[in-house]
Amino acid sequence: MLGGLARSVLGAVSLASHRWQARAFAEAVRSPQRTQHALLKRFLAANAGTVAGRRHGYAGLTSFSDFQAKVPRSSWESVAADVDRIAGGEQGVLSADEVTHFERTSGSTAGPKLIPYTRSLIREFHLGVGAWFADLARAHPGLWGLQQYWSLSQAVARNDRTHGGLRIGIEDDTEYLSAAARWATQQVMAVPHDVSKERTPDRWRARTLQALLAAKDLGFVSVWSPSFFTVLLEALEAQLPELLAGQPPARRAELEQGLARHGRLTVEALWPRLRVISCWADASARLQLPGLQRFVTTTPIQPKGVVATEGMISLPIDGVGGVAAASGHVLEFVDVESPAATPLEVGALREGGVYSVLLTTGNGFARYQLHDALRCLGHHGALPVLRFEGRLDKTADLVGEKVTAAEVERALQTIAVPFRLVVPEAGPPARYRLFIEASPEAAQAAARVLEGALHRNPQYRDARGLGQLEAVAAVPVHDGWRKYVAHLMQLGLKQGDIKPAALDTRDGWGEALR
Repeated sequence: MLGGLARSVLGAVSLASHRWQARAFAEAVRSPQRTQHALLKRFLAANAGTVAGRRHGYAGLTSFSDFQAKVPRSSWESVAADVDRIAGGEQGVLSADEVTHFERTSGSTAGPKLIPYTRSLIREFHLGVGAWFADLARAHPGLWGLQQYWSLSQAVARNDRTHGGLRIGIEDDTEYLSAAARWATQQVMAVPHDVSKERTPDRWRARTLQALLAAKDLGFVSVWSPSFFTVLLEALEAQLPELLAGQPPARRAELEQGLARHGRLTVEALWPRLRVISCWADASARLQLPGLQRFVTTTPIQPKGVVATEGMISLPIDGVGGVAAASGHVLEFVDVESPAATPLEVGALREGGVYSVLLTTGNGFARYQLHDALRCLGHHGALPVLRFEGRLDKTADLVGEKVTAAEVERALQTIAVPFRLVVPEAGPPARYRLFIEASPEAAQAAARVLEGALHRNPQYRDARGLGQLEAVAAVPVHDGWRKYVAHLMQLGLKQGDIKPAALDTRDGWGEALR
Protein backbone atom coordinates (compact mmCIF):
# COMPACT_ATOMS: atom_id res chain seq x y z
CA MET A 1 0.00 0.00 0.00
CA LEU A 2 1.30 3.48 -0.87
CA GLY A 3 2.30 5.76 1.99
CA GLY A 4 1.20 9.35 2.45
CA LEU A 5 4.32 10.86 0.86
CA ALA A 6 4.01 8.67 -2.24
CA ARG A 7 0.32 9.56 -2.57
CA SER A 8 1.16 13.26 -2.24
CA VAL A 9 3.65 12.96 -5.09
CA LEU A 10 1.07 11.14 -7.21
CA GLY A 11 -1.50 13.79 -6.32
CA ALA A 12 0.87 16.46 -7.56
CA VAL A 13 1.28 14.54 -10.84
CA SER A 14 -2.49 14.33 -11.21
CA LEU A 15 -3.02 18.03 -10.46
CA ALA A 16 -0.28 19.08 -12.87
CA SER A 17 -2.12 17.23 -15.63
CA HIS A 18 -5.29 19.23 -14.88
CA ARG A 19 -3.81 22.71 -15.15
CA TRP A 20 -4.41 23.18 -18.85
CA GLN A 21 -7.97 21.90 -18.46
CA ALA A 22 -8.58 24.38 -15.65
CA ARG A 23 -7.20 27.20 -17.82
CA ALA A 24 -9.46 26.22 -20.72
CA PHE A 25 -12.51 26.24 -18.45
CA ALA A 26 -11.54 29.59 -16.92
CA GLU A 27 -11.37 31.04 -20.43
CA ALA A 28 -14.86 29.66 -21.16
CA VAL A 29 -16.16 31.25 -17.95
CA ARG A 30 -14.83 34.62 -19.14
CA SER A 31 -15.71 34.35 -22.82
CA PRO A 32 -18.03 31.46 -23.69
CA GLN A 33 -18.80 32.71 -27.18
CA ARG A 34 -15.14 32.86 -28.21
CA THR A 35 -14.54 29.39 -26.74
CA GLN A 36 -17.60 27.84 -28.35
CA HIS A 37 -17.00 29.37 -31.79
CA ALA A 38 -13.41 28.09 -31.73
CA LEU A 39 -14.64 24.59 -30.84
CA LEU A 40 -17.15 24.65 -33.69
CA LYS A 41 -14.55 25.88 -36.19
CA ARG A 42 -12.27 23.01 -35.18
CA PHE A 43 -15.10 20.46 -35.45
CA LEU A 44 -16.13 21.59 -38.95
CA ALA A 45 -12.55 21.66 -40.27
CA ALA A 46 -11.71 18.25 -38.82
CA ASN A 47 -14.82 16.50 -40.14
CA ALA A 48 -15.45 18.20 -43.48
CA GLY A 49 -14.32 15.10 -45.39
CA THR A 50 -16.44 12.57 -43.50
CA VAL A 51 -19.64 11.07 -44.83
CA ALA A 52 -21.64 13.37 -42.54
CA GLY A 53 -19.43 16.37 -43.37
CA ARG A 54 -20.04 16.00 -47.09
CA ARG A 55 -23.74 15.33 -46.51
CA HIS A 56 -24.21 18.61 -44.63
CA GLY A 57 -21.57 20.73 -46.37
CA TYR A 58 -19.33 21.39 -43.38
CA ALA A 59 -16.62 22.84 -45.62
CA GLY A 60 -18.87 25.72 -46.65
CA LEU A 61 -20.08 26.72 -43.18
CA THR A 62 -18.49 29.93 -41.95
CA SER A 63 -20.30 30.91 -38.74
CA PHE A 64 -22.27 29.60 -35.77
CA SER A 65 -25.52 30.91 -37.25
CA ASP A 66 -24.66 29.29 -40.59
CA PHE A 67 -24.14 25.98 -38.78
CA GLN A 68 -27.51 26.30 -37.03
CA ALA A 69 -29.30 27.19 -40.24
CA LYS A 70 -27.83 24.47 -42.47
CA VAL A 71 -27.16 21.48 -40.21
CA PRO A 72 -30.38 19.91 -38.91
CA ARG A 73 -30.85 18.85 -35.32
CA SER A 74 -30.11 15.17 -34.92
CA SER A 75 -31.46 12.36 -32.76
CA TRP A 76 -30.69 8.72 -32.17
CA GLU A 77 -33.07 7.80 -34.98
CA SER A 78 -31.24 10.04 -37.45
CA VAL A 79 -27.74 8.78 -36.55
CA ALA A 80 -28.53 5.10 -35.90
CA ALA A 81 -27.77 3.96 -39.46
CA ASP A 82 -24.41 5.77 -39.44
CA VAL A 83 -23.58 4.32 -36.02
CA ASP A 84 -24.34 0.85 -37.33
CA ARG A 85 -21.84 1.40 -40.16
CA ILE A 86 -19.24 2.44 -37.60
CA ALA A 87 -20.04 -0.59 -35.41
CA GLY A 88 -19.38 -2.71 -38.49
CA GLY A 89 -15.83 -1.33 -38.65
CA GLU A 90 -16.21 1.56 -41.11
CA GLN A 91 -14.25 4.71 -40.23
CA GLY A 92 -14.75 8.29 -41.42
CA VAL A 93 -18.54 8.17 -41.22
CA LEU A 94 -19.33 10.79 -38.57
CA SER A 95 -15.84 11.72 -37.38
CA ALA A 96 -12.46 11.78 -39.08
CA ASP A 97 -10.98 10.67 -35.76
CA GLU A 98 -10.65 6.92 -35.29
CA VAL A 99 -13.43 5.26 -33.29
CA THR A 100 -11.67 3.42 -30.46
CA HIS A 101 -14.66 1.78 -28.76
CA PHE A 102 -18.36 2.12 -27.98
CA GLU A 103 -20.23 2.92 -24.78
CA ARG A 104 -23.74 1.71 -24.00
CA THR A 105 -26.24 4.20 -22.74
CA SER A 106 -27.86 3.08 -19.49
CA GLY A 107 -31.01 2.18 -21.37
CA SER A 108 -34.49 3.50 -21.99
CA THR A 109 -37.77 2.14 -23.21
CA ALA A 110 -36.17 1.81 -26.64
CA GLY A 111 -33.29 -0.20 -25.19
CA PRO A 112 -29.61 0.69 -24.73
CA LYS A 113 -27.85 2.52 -27.57
CA LEU A 114 -24.22 2.22 -28.63
CA ILE A 115 -22.37 5.55 -28.66
CA PRO A 116 -19.08 5.67 -30.62
CA TYR A 117 -16.06 7.04 -28.76
CA THR A 118 -13.04 8.70 -30.35
CA ARG A 119 -9.90 10.20 -28.86
CA SER A 120 -11.35 13.65 -29.56
CA LEU A 121 -14.50 12.87 -27.57
CA ILE A 122 -12.46 11.44 -24.69
CA ARG A 123 -10.30 14.58 -24.73
CA GLU A 124 -13.46 16.66 -24.40
CA PHE A 125 -14.44 14.63 -21.33
CA HIS A 126 -10.91 15.22 -19.98
CA LEU A 127 -11.49 18.97 -20.26
CA GLY A 128 -14.58 18.83 -18.09
CA VAL A 129 -13.38 16.28 -15.55
CA GLY A 130 -9.98 17.94 -15.25
CA ALA A 131 -11.56 21.34 -14.55
CA TRP A 132 -13.72 19.70 -11.86
CA PHE A 133 -10.68 18.02 -10.28
CA ALA A 134 -8.78 21.30 -10.25
CA ASP A 135 -11.69 22.97 -8.47
CA LEU A 136 -11.88 20.13 -5.93
CA ALA A 137 -8.18 20.65 -5.20
CA ARG A 138 -8.81 24.37 -4.69
CA ALA A 139 -11.75 23.74 -2.34
CA HIS A 140 -10.16 20.81 -0.47
CA PRO A 141 -6.37 21.31 -0.23
CA GLY A 142 -4.50 18.04 0.17
CA LEU A 143 -7.35 15.97 -1.24
CA TRP A 144 -5.24 14.39 -3.98
CA GLY A 145 -2.72 13.10 -1.44
CA LEU A 146 -5.43 10.82 -0.01
CA GLN A 147 -6.98 7.53 -1.13
CA GLN A 148 -10.02 7.48 -3.40
CA TYR A 149 -13.00 5.23 -4.07
CA TRP A 150 -14.68 5.36 -7.46
CA SER A 151 -17.73 3.14 -7.91
CA LEU A 152 -16.79 -0.30 -9.19
CA SER A 153 -19.94 -2.30 -9.90
CA GLN A 154 -19.89 -6.04 -10.30
CA ALA A 155 -19.35 -6.60 -14.01
CA VAL A 156 -22.34 -7.71 -16.06
CA ALA A 157 -21.69 -10.59 -18.45
CA ARG A 158 -22.40 -9.45 -22.02
CA ASN A 159 -21.02 -9.52 -25.52
CA ASP A 160 -18.28 -6.89 -25.39
CA ARG A 161 -17.67 -6.46 -29.12
CA THR A 162 -19.68 -4.97 -31.97
CA HIS A 163 -20.37 -7.03 -35.09
CA GLY A 164 -17.32 -5.30 -36.59
CA GLY A 165 -15.10 -6.29 -33.67
CA LEU A 166 -14.89 -2.95 -31.84
CA ARG A 167 -14.77 -2.99 -28.04
CA ILE A 168 -17.88 -2.07 -26.05
CA GLY A 169 -17.38 -0.47 -22.65
CA ILE A 170 -14.60 1.00 -20.54
CA GLU A 171 -12.70 -0.64 -17.71
CA ASP A 172 -13.77 1.94 -15.14
CA ASP A 173 -14.61 5.64 -14.72
CA THR A 174 -10.92 6.64 -14.64
CA GLU A 175 -10.86 6.22 -18.44
CA TYR A 176 -12.52 9.66 -18.53
CA LEU A 177 -9.22 11.08 -17.20
CA SER A 178 -6.07 11.99 -19.09
CA ALA A 179 -3.39 9.29 -19.25
CA ALA A 180 -1.24 10.89 -16.52
CA ALA A 181 -4.20 11.56 -14.24
CA ARG A 182 -5.58 8.07 -14.79
CA TRP A 183 -2.29 6.43 -13.88
CA ALA A 184 -1.91 8.60 -10.78
CA THR A 185 -5.52 8.01 -9.71
CA GLN A 186 -5.26 4.24 -10.12
CA GLN A 187 -2.29 4.18 -7.73
CA VAL A 188 -4.40 5.64 -4.90
CA MET A 189 -7.59 3.63 -5.41
CA ALA A 190 -8.87 2.16 -2.15
CA VAL A 191 -10.56 -0.81 -3.87
CA PRO A 192 -8.61 -2.91 -6.42
CA HIS A 193 -10.03 -2.86 -9.92
CA ASP A 194 -10.25 -6.66 -10.14
CA VAL A 195 -13.03 -6.58 -7.51
CA SER A 196 -15.45 -5.74 -10.34
CA LYS A 197 -14.69 -9.12 -11.92
CA GLU A 198 -15.97 -11.13 -8.94
CA ARG A 199 -18.57 -13.64 -10.08
CA THR A 200 -21.04 -13.36 -7.20
CA PRO A 201 -22.58 -10.25 -5.57
CA ASP A 202 -21.67 -11.53 -2.10
CA ARG A 203 -18.00 -11.94 -2.98
CA TRP A 204 -17.92 -8.54 -4.74
CA ARG A 205 -19.50 -6.87 -1.71
CA ALA A 206 -17.23 -8.61 0.82
CA ARG A 207 -14.04 -7.61 -1.00
CA THR A 208 -15.27 -4.05 -1.53
CA LEU A 209 -16.14 -3.59 2.14
CA GLN A 210 -12.88 -5.08 3.42
CA ALA A 211 -10.87 -2.84 1.08
CA LEU A 212 -12.83 0.26 2.11
CA LEU A 213 -12.40 -0.51 5.81
CA ALA A 214 -8.66 -0.94 5.27
CA ALA A 215 -8.40 2.50 3.61
CA LYS A 216 -7.62 4.61 6.68
CA ASP A 217 -6.68 7.62 4.50
CA LEU A 218 -9.80 7.57 2.31
CA GLY A 219 -10.39 11.17 1.21
CA PHE A 220 -12.72 11.07 -1.79
CA VAL A 221 -15.72 8.95 -2.77
CA SER A 222 -17.22 9.19 -6.27
CA VAL A 223 -20.33 7.18 -7.07
CA TRP A 224 -23.22 7.88 -9.41
CA SER A 225 -26.34 7.00 -7.44
CA PRO A 226 -26.28 7.92 -3.72
CA SER A 227 -27.99 4.60 -3.00
CA PHE A 228 -24.93 2.73 -4.35
CA PHE A 229 -22.83 3.97 -1.44
CA THR A 230 -25.75 3.75 1.02
CA VAL A 231 -26.25 0.05 0.27
CA LEU A 232 -22.55 -0.59 0.91
CA LEU A 233 -22.70 1.28 4.21
CA GLU A 234 -25.82 -0.62 5.26
CA ALA A 235 -24.10 -3.93 4.50
CA LEU A 236 -21.06 -2.76 6.43
CA GLU A 237 -23.27 -1.85 9.39
CA ALA A 238 -25.02 -5.24 9.31
CA GLN A 239 -21.76 -7.22 9.10
CA LEU A 240 -19.52 -4.96 11.18
CA PRO A 241 -18.23 -7.52 13.73
CA GLU A 242 -17.17 -10.01 11.05
CA LEU A 243 -15.66 -7.28 8.86
CA LEU A 244 -13.70 -5.79 11.74
CA ALA A 245 -12.36 -9.25 12.57
CA GLY A 246 -10.93 -9.43 9.05
CA GLN A 247 -8.82 -6.26 9.48
CA PRO A 248 -5.22 -6.20 10.74
CA PRO A 249 -5.03 -5.55 14.51
CA ALA A 250 -3.75 -1.96 14.21
CA ARG A 251 -6.44 -0.94 11.74
CA ARG A 252 -9.12 -2.75 13.74
CA ALA A 253 -8.11 -0.77 16.82
CA GLU A 254 -8.33 2.52 14.86
CA LEU A 255 -11.81 1.63 13.60
CA GLU A 256 -13.05 0.61 17.04
CA GLN A 257 -11.77 3.87 18.52
CA GLY A 258 -13.49 5.90 15.81
CA LEU A 259 -16.78 4.07 16.28
CA ALA A 260 -16.60 4.54 20.05
CA ARG A 261 -15.83 8.24 19.65
CA HIS A 262 -18.81 8.84 17.33
CA GLY A 263 -21.15 6.44 19.10
CA ARG A 264 -22.39 4.88 15.88
CA LEU A 265 -21.29 3.96 12.37
CA THR A 266 -20.64 7.09 10.33
CA VAL A 267 -18.28 7.80 7.46
CA GLU A 268 -16.38 10.15 9.77
CA ALA A 269 -15.90 7.35 12.33
CA LEU A 270 -14.40 5.06 9.68
CA TRP A 271 -12.54 7.61 7.54
CA PRO A 272 -11.68 10.75 9.52
CA ARG A 273 -9.86 12.25 6.52
CA LEU A 274 -12.80 11.92 4.11
CA ARG A 275 -13.20 15.35 2.45
CA VAL A 276 -16.06 14.97 -0.01
CA ILE A 277 -18.61 12.50 -1.41
CA SER A 278 -19.61 13.05 -5.05
CA CYS A 279 -22.95 11.65 -6.27
CA TRP A 280 -26.18 12.53 -8.05
CA ALA A 281 -28.41 14.79 -5.94
CA ASP A 282 -31.03 16.25 -8.28
CA ALA A 283 -34.47 15.15 -9.50
CA SER A 284 -35.30 11.58 -8.41
CA ALA A 285 -31.82 11.06 -6.92
CA ARG A 286 -32.66 13.69 -4.32
CA LEU A 287 -34.99 11.17 -2.65
CA GLN A 288 -32.04 8.85 -1.99
CA LEU A 289 -29.99 11.43 -0.10
CA PRO A 290 -31.66 10.92 3.32
CA GLY A 291 -30.56 7.28 3.30
CA LEU A 292 -26.95 8.31 2.70
CA GLN A 293 -27.12 11.23 5.12
CA ARG A 294 -27.94 8.80 7.93
CA PHE A 295 -24.26 7.80 7.77
CA VAL A 296 -22.84 11.30 7.16
CA THR A 297 -22.53 13.99 9.83
CA THR A 298 -20.12 16.65 8.51
CA THR A 299 -18.61 15.43 5.23
CA PRO A 300 -19.83 17.52 2.26
CA ILE A 301 -21.94 15.74 -0.37
CA GLN A 302 -21.26 17.41 -3.71
CA PRO A 303 -23.92 16.97 -6.43
CA LYS A 304 -22.43 15.69 -9.67
CA GLY A 305 -22.73 17.67 -12.84
CA VAL A 306 -24.95 16.53 -15.69
CA VAL A 307 -23.05 13.82 -17.57
CA ALA A 308 -24.52 11.66 -20.32
CA THR A 309 -22.91 8.83 -22.25
CA GLU A 310 -22.90 11.22 -25.20
CA GLY A 311 -21.15 14.06 -23.42
CA MET A 312 -20.60 16.27 -20.38
CA ILE A 313 -23.09 19.10 -20.02
CA SER A 314 -22.10 20.59 -16.66
CA LEU A 315 -19.39 20.18 -14.04
CA PRO A 316 -19.56 20.88 -10.29
CA ILE A 317 -17.91 24.03 -8.97
CA ASP A 318 -17.68 24.10 -5.19
CA GLY A 319 -20.09 26.59 -3.64
CA VAL A 320 -21.67 27.37 -7.02
CA GLY A 321 -23.32 24.27 -8.51
CA GLY A 322 -23.27 22.63 -11.92
CA VAL A 323 -21.72 25.07 -14.39
CA ALA A 324 -22.05 24.49 -18.14
CA ALA A 325 -19.03 22.51 -19.37
CA ALA A 326 -18.43 24.91 -22.25
CA SER A 327 -14.74 24.18 -22.79
CA GLY A 328 -15.31 20.67 -24.17
CA HIS A 329 -18.28 20.29 -26.50
CA VAL A 330 -20.27 22.75 -28.59
CA LEU A 331 -23.48 23.36 -26.63
CA GLU A 332 -26.81 24.78 -27.80
CA PHE A 333 -29.88 25.15 -25.61
CA VAL A 334 -33.49 24.64 -26.67
CA ASP A 335 -36.03 26.60 -24.62
CA VAL A 336 -38.67 24.00 -23.69
CA GLU A 337 -41.33 26.73 -23.87
CA SER A 338 -40.32 27.59 -27.47
CA PRO A 339 -38.83 24.39 -28.90
CA ALA A 340 -39.11 25.53 -32.54
CA ALA A 341 -37.11 28.72 -31.95
CA THR A 342 -33.42 28.92 -32.84
CA PRO A 343 -31.48 27.33 -29.96
CA LEU A 344 -29.48 29.66 -27.74
CA GLU A 345 -25.73 29.73 -27.36
CA VAL A 346 -24.44 28.85 -23.90
CA GLY A 347 -23.96 32.46 -22.78
CA ALA A 348 -27.53 33.52 -23.58
CA LEU A 349 -29.61 31.52 -21.08
CA ARG A 350 -31.99 33.39 -18.77
CA GLU A 351 -32.21 32.67 -15.07
CA GLY A 352 -35.26 30.50 -14.34
CA GLY A 353 -35.52 29.17 -17.89
CA VAL A 354 -35.77 25.44 -18.59
CA TYR A 355 -33.80 24.04 -21.51
CA SER A 356 -32.74 20.88 -23.27
CA VAL A 357 -29.32 20.66 -24.89
CA LEU A 358 -27.94 19.97 -28.37
CA LEU A 359 -24.42 18.51 -28.36
CA THR A 360 -21.78 18.71 -31.07
CA THR A 361 -18.91 16.46 -30.04
CA GLY A 362 -15.66 14.83 -31.05
CA ASN A 363 -17.32 11.56 -32.07
CA GLY A 364 -19.04 13.38 -34.94
CA PHE A 365 -22.49 13.81 -33.42
CA ALA A 366 -23.69 17.21 -34.65
CA ARG A 367 -26.51 19.09 -32.91
CA TYR A 368 -27.49 15.86 -31.16
CA GLN A 369 -30.61 16.27 -29.04
CA LEU A 370 -30.45 15.18 -25.42
CA HIS A 371 -33.69 15.15 -23.50
CA ASP A 372 -32.63 16.26 -20.04
CA ALA A 373 -34.64 19.16 -18.64
CA LEU A 374 -32.11 21.69 -17.27
CA ARG A 375 -33.07 24.76 -15.27
CA CYS A 376 -30.79 27.81 -15.31
CA LEU A 377 -30.31 28.84 -11.66
CA GLY A 378 -28.05 31.81 -12.36
CA HIS A 379 -24.56 32.38 -13.72
CA HIS A 380 -20.93 31.75 -12.83
CA GLY A 381 -19.05 34.40 -14.73
CA ALA A 382 -20.70 34.31 -18.15
CA LEU A 383 -21.70 30.63 -17.95
CA PRO A 384 -25.08 29.31 -16.74
CA VAL A 385 -25.44 27.26 -13.56
CA LEU A 386 -27.67 24.30 -14.44
CA ARG A 387 -29.78 21.88 -12.42
CA PHE A 388 -31.14 18.60 -13.80
CA GLU A 389 -34.94 18.46 -13.41
CA GLY A 390 -35.89 15.22 -15.16
CA ARG A 391 -36.23 13.64 -18.57
CA LEU A 392 -38.27 15.08 -21.42
CA ASP A 393 -38.16 12.01 -23.66
CA LYS A 394 -39.60 9.48 -21.22
CA THR A 395 -43.22 9.75 -22.23
CA ALA A 396 -46.16 7.52 -21.48
CA ASP A 397 -49.03 7.59 -23.95
CA LEU A 398 -51.89 5.20 -23.22
CA VAL A 399 -54.72 7.05 -24.98
CA GLY A 400 -53.04 10.19 -26.36
CA GLU A 401 -52.39 11.95 -23.02
CA LYS A 402 -48.55 12.06 -23.32
CA VAL A 403 -47.38 12.20 -19.70
CA THR A 404 -43.64 12.97 -19.37
CA ALA A 405 -41.17 12.01 -16.66
CA ALA A 406 -40.54 15.70 -16.02
CA GLU A 407 -44.27 16.22 -15.29
CA VAL A 408 -44.26 13.33 -12.83
CA GLU A 409 -41.04 14.60 -11.23
CA ARG A 410 -42.54 18.04 -10.64
CA ALA A 411 -45.76 16.56 -9.27
CA LEU A 412 -43.97 14.41 -6.68
CA GLN A 413 -41.08 16.71 -5.77
CA THR A 414 -42.51 17.59 -2.35
CA ILE A 415 -43.22 13.97 -1.36
CA ALA A 416 -40.21 12.72 0.60
CA VAL A 417 -40.16 8.92 0.46
CA PRO A 418 -37.30 6.43 -0.14
CA PHE A 419 -38.75 5.21 -3.43
CA ARG A 420 -41.50 5.99 -5.94
CA LEU A 421 -42.08 5.01 -9.55
CA VAL A 422 -45.00 5.75 -11.86
CA VAL A 423 -45.88 3.11 -14.44
CA PRO A 424 -48.59 3.27 -17.14
CA GLU A 425 -50.93 0.28 -17.27
CA ALA A 426 -52.80 -0.40 -20.50
CA GLY A 427 -55.58 -2.20 -18.66
CA PRO A 428 -58.44 -2.49 -18.98
CA PRO A 429 -58.96 -0.17 -17.27
CA ALA A 430 -56.09 2.04 -18.50
CA ARG A 431 -54.48 4.03 -15.71
CA TYR A 432 -51.20 5.02 -14.04
CA ARG A 433 -49.92 3.14 -11.01
CA LEU A 434 -47.80 4.87 -8.38
CA PHE A 435 -45.49 2.36 -6.69
CA ILE A 436 -44.41 4.10 -3.50
CA GLU A 437 -42.56 3.14 -0.34
CA ALA A 438 -45.08 4.53 2.14
CA SER A 439 -47.98 3.51 4.36
CA PRO A 440 -51.29 2.77 2.57
CA GLU A 441 -52.70 6.11 3.77
CA ALA A 442 -49.65 8.10 2.67
CA ALA A 443 -49.58 6.23 -0.65
CA GLN A 444 -53.21 7.16 -1.33
CA ALA A 445 -52.49 10.78 -0.47
CA ALA A 446 -49.51 10.82 -2.86
CA ALA A 447 -51.67 9.32 -5.63
CA ARG A 448 -54.18 12.14 -5.13
CA VAL A 449 -51.38 14.72 -5.39
CA LEU A 450 -50.17 13.13 -8.64
CA GLU A 451 -53.70 12.91 -10.04
CA GLY A 452 -54.28 16.59 -9.32
CA ALA A 453 -51.01 17.59 -10.96
CA LEU A 454 -51.67 15.47 -14.06
CA HIS A 455 -54.99 17.27 -14.51
CA ARG A 456 -52.93 20.31 -15.52
CA ASN A 457 -52.07 18.31 -18.65
CA PRO A 458 -55.09 19.04 -20.90
CA GLN A 459 -54.82 15.72 -22.77
CA TYR A 460 -54.78 13.79 -19.50
CA ARG A 461 -57.70 15.82 -18.17
CA ASP A 462 -59.73 15.18 -21.32
CA ALA A 463 -58.95 11.45 -21.22
CA ARG A 464 -60.13 11.28 -17.61
CA GLY A 465 -63.27 13.23 -18.44
CA LEU A 466 -64.07 10.91 -21.33
CA GLY A 467 -63.56 7.83 -19.17
CA GLN A 468 -60.54 6.64 -21.18
CA LEU A 469 -58.35 6.64 -18.09
CA GLU A 470 -59.03 5.71 -14.49
CA ALA A 471 -57.55 7.72 -11.62
CA VAL A 472 -53.98 7.08 -10.48
CA ALA A 473 -53.80 3.97 -8.30
CA ALA A 474 -51.39 3.79 -5.35
CA VAL A 475 -49.39 0.61 -4.72
CA PRO A 476 -47.45 0.61 -1.42
CA VAL A 477 -44.16 -1.29 -1.71
CA HIS A 478 -41.38 -2.36 0.64
CA ASP A 479 -37.67 -2.18 -0.17
CA GLY A 480 -38.51 -0.57 -3.49
CA TRP A 481 -35.08 0.65 -4.56
CA ARG A 482 -33.42 -2.73 -4.02
CA LYS A 483 -36.14 -4.45 -6.10
CA TYR A 484 -35.92 -1.74 -8.76
CA VAL A 485 -32.16 -2.24 -9.08
CA ALA A 486 -32.49 -6.04 -9.12
CA HIS A 487 -35.03 -5.88 -11.96
CA LEU A 488 -32.88 -3.57 -14.09
CA MET A 489 -29.79 -5.70 -13.48
CA GLN A 490 -31.78 -8.67 -14.80
CA LEU A 491 -32.31 -6.57 -17.93
CA GLY A 492 -28.51 -6.23 -18.30
CA LEU A 493 -27.65 -2.93 -16.59
CA LYS A 494 -24.70 -2.48 -14.22
CA GLN A 495 -25.65 -1.56 -10.68
CA GLY A 496 -23.56 1.60 -10.61
CA ASP A 497 -25.14 2.87 -13.84
CA ILE A 498 -28.76 2.53 -12.72
CA LYS A 499 -30.47 5.89 -12.36
CA PRO A 500 -33.53 6.63 -10.24
CA ALA A 501 -36.54 7.45 -12.37
CA ALA A 502 -39.96 9.01 -11.87
CA LEU A 503 -41.60 7.24 -14.82
CA ASP A 504 -40.91 3.96 -16.60
CA THR A 505 -42.96 2.44 -19.41
CA ARG A 506 -41.37 -1.00 -19.44
CA ASP A 507 -43.38 -4.06 -18.47
CA GLY A 508 -42.87 -6.23 -15.44
CA TRP A 509 -42.82 -3.68 -12.63
CA GLY A 510 -45.84 -5.08 -10.81
CA GLU A 511 -44.12 -8.43 -10.44
CA ALA A 512 -40.68 -6.95 -9.74
CA LEU A 513 -41.81 -4.58 -6.98
CA ARG A 514 -44.34 -6.71 -5.15
